[in-house]
Amino acid sequence: FPHWNSPPPIITLDGVARLREKSGTRRLRTPQGVPFAWPGGTCNVAFSSRWDNLPWQVTVMVNRRGAAVWFLICGSTNPMQGRIANAVLRLCYADGVEDTLELVPPSNYWNLSPIDSKATSPGQAGREDYTAPVDRFCLPAELPATVQLGQNCRAMLLNRRLRPDVVLESVTLETLSQEVVVGLMGVTVMGV
Repeated sequence: FPHWNSPPPIITLDGVARLREKSGTRRLRTPQGVPFAWPGGTCNVAFSSRWDNLPWQVTVMVNRRGAAVWFLICGSTNPMQGRIANAVLRLCYADGVEDTLELVPPSNYWNLSPIDSKATSPGQAGREDYTAPVDRFCLPAELPATVQLGQNCRAMLLNRRLRPDVVLESVTLETLSQEVVVGLMGVTVMGV
């Protein structure tokens, strides 16, 4: 945000090591107890955006049934994209039925890293992120679950109940808002 003299944040993944189930495994377990496959390397996120250099949507095949599906989501947004759907997760079942989960900041989707706005309004000076006392008017009663992956690097942990006894065929992440990038870091189906 050049207008706010906000430089790009330093982003690290130094918190991932403590989230690994065991040293060297390919599974990450969130503090909330949700496991995700974590292959490591640098190409482990499917990004979607309205920018020209990324696809507007990405689809991940699932072909499983369960009680619930969990998503690890990260990306960018900004104050001008608040209170509207920045993206949507489309859950496509084998019988053709589709369910959706909209990503709407600040309800269930936050920026990958805090925005250093250098705000000067009373009570906001030097504040970089949502806080319940100041932002209660726009936040849900229960703050969304986040997973701290490193310095200035967090992901949102979202879930959705699945239709019983129907195979979840695929999940599609589609970005709806301009000026945002949304990443699907993981999908986990739990319970039978």
